[in-house]
Amino acid sequence: MAFAYYKVIPVPLDAAGSRDFAYLGDFLLFQDARRSDGSQELDAAINVKIGRDGVDYARWRLNNKLRGRFDSFTLQWEAQAGVTAYIYVAAGDGATLLDLDSQPPKQIITTALGSQISTAAVTVTTSVTLLAAADSTRQSAIIQNNGSGDIYVGGIGVTTSSGVKVEAGTSITLDKTTAAIYAIAASGNQNTRILTEAS
Repeated sequence: MAFAYYKVIPVPLDAAGSRDFAYLGDFLLFQDARRSDGSQELDAAINVKIGRDGVDYARWRLNNKLRGRFDSFTLQWEAQAGVTAYIYVAAGDGATLLDLDSQPPKQIITTALGSQISTAAVTVTTSVTLLAAADSTRQSAIIQNNGSGDIYVGGIGVTTSSGVKVEAGTSITLDKTTAAIYAIAASGNQNTRILTEAS
């Protein structure tokens, strides 16, 4: 028989602590974090451990997710005054699994006073691909993944294991970096846009 359920769990982070959850699930998401005034807290962080016998905690930030069967999980956090985290847990039989795609955190606008903006479209492949050459006048760079698969951003030696993951449809901002920026795709050719600000 097909089944599916989901639950959003509020977790107040005012004081340091930990909490065990006995939920059978297939999908876990750090969906949101809100301050007491209702505004989003982009820097919220928690640690998660999966299963009763799990040994290591993984660091989680907004929109981090986990897919795969589990029967319990533990959350641990440092004190974050006035902040409540919202954890989405879902279970299903594959065909009915409720997989929620939360909106990415808001883009942070830099305060750099650049006088030049440049844009480029780059196809990121499974080989290391140059996104932007080193530029001593660059103040910031926004990298947007317009492809259908994930890319990983870093230096010339970037790999899918070492790079910063930029999921399809999301973007990241690199502030005050003048170094060359490279990326590699997990698979296929991924359409990527880069906007740089320079003085």
